[in-house]
Amino acid sequence: MVFIDWISTKEHRSFNESFLAALQVKDALLFTFAEVMRVTGQRNIVQLCTGGRIARALKVWKICWAMRRRPIFLLSYDAMMFPVLQLFCRRLFVYEHNTTPEGRLYRKHAAWQRLMFRRVTRFAQFHAQHETLREIGQNSYFLGSPLPERVEVVRTNPSLFIAPSDRIEMETLLKLKPLVGSDEVIIRNYKFSADELAQIRAQINVRAVGYIDMNHDLPLTKGIVIAIASKIRGSGWFNEGIRFGIPLIIIEKEVQQIFETTFPAYPYVALDMISSPADLDNALGMVSSFDGRSYIVAHNEQLRNTFERVVGQAKPE
Repeated sequence: MVFIDWISTKEHRSFNESFLAALQVKDALLFTFAEVMRVTGQRNIVQLCTGGRIARALKVWKICWAMRRRPIFLLSYDAMMFPVLQLFCRRLFVYEHNTTPEGRLYRKHAAWQRLMFRRVTRFAQFHAQHETLREIGQNSYFLGSPLPERVEVVRTNPSLFIAPSDRIEMETLLKLKPLVGSDEVIIRNYKFSADELAQIRAQINVRAVGYIDMNHDLPLTKGIVIAIASKIRGSGWFNEGIRFGIPLIIIEKEVQQIFETTFPAYPYVALDMISSPADLDNALGMVSSFDGRSYIVAHNEQLRNTFERVVGQAKPE
């Protein structure tokens, strides 16, 4: 099987590494478009592309034409440029990140995909994505989200929270107000305007940073706050919380449901069940004691079994 990361954003490198490791794939042919995307243990082919969207699409089409008789798996893809591949690729698989229709453009994107996505198997990261894809007539399977190997973080007197997602919502974040007291909450600084930051700081002790310094911040972190709002899409910080054993605090009900169906039986803190700072501390302590290492092994084994079953069923035409 050939793997291609069409978008090749640097944030996907960790995902690609976790995904291939979960599948126990070694020496895979992996095409990417940035040097930073190389994954150790795979046959990396990096094709630098300085042009725009069309230039990148031409590169991908050329690769897929050359590999058209082999199974091709797109680790990410351009939903507008993708349909051309169906004209000549015999076994085509894609993984869903932000390509499942949702939000204000749902009808437009759903109509496009219903019409143009006809000869592809789509693996959904989240169960709600899978349900949406089924509703628009897609050949979809719920695969789940791969988990990286567990890394133990020694936390001594943790004193802060991080809300690191670039999809964070101000209204959702402010629901922390009665529970975090004076503890610092770290967020990314490019999400909010100066006026919005001032509004947040009037209610929560927020520090806005350019990036999360994992080595410095994680040992001091009480919990990772998931302050996004979505009906179908979770956060990559689900995986990071499980990887490092840092408790996840999930605010919105719909996002809680996404987490529960993606990582069943893994504990987290549901903010709507917490009534005081003391309750929050107790809940965080319970999550911290969970055996995440064994969970990761079992979770990735189930993901691998699903992948092998579905791919094995997709016979060449």
